[in-house]
Amino acid sequence: MTALPNASGATNPPATETNPAATGADHILRLTARPRTAAGAEFQFATEAGKRYRLEGTTDLTCGQWEMLLKDIQGTGGALQVQDPAAFALKQYFYRIITLP
Repeated sequence: MTALPNASGATNPPATETNPAATGADHILRLTARPRTAAGAEFQFATEAGKRYRLEGTTDLTCGQWEMLLKDIQGTGGALQVQDPAAFALKQYFYRIITLP
């Protein structure tokens, strides 16, 4: 699992939207998936400079158990791409991105 800066971040749609009513948060993170390839799954999300993020995944949304896939992703103020090479072998998998304190 690796985090890669996105060279074309300026042309990508914004990954956050202001929504103060949503659980008191100022922003909602949106994890955008790209088509899965033989190399695995790739995702993109907008970051804020100085904030840290964690990518988590699960095979079952009802169990409440999430596996940490990539921790301490440093926000740059732009869009970042993260990859999960193991996703190629999975039939179904769910992902989420968390802002760390």
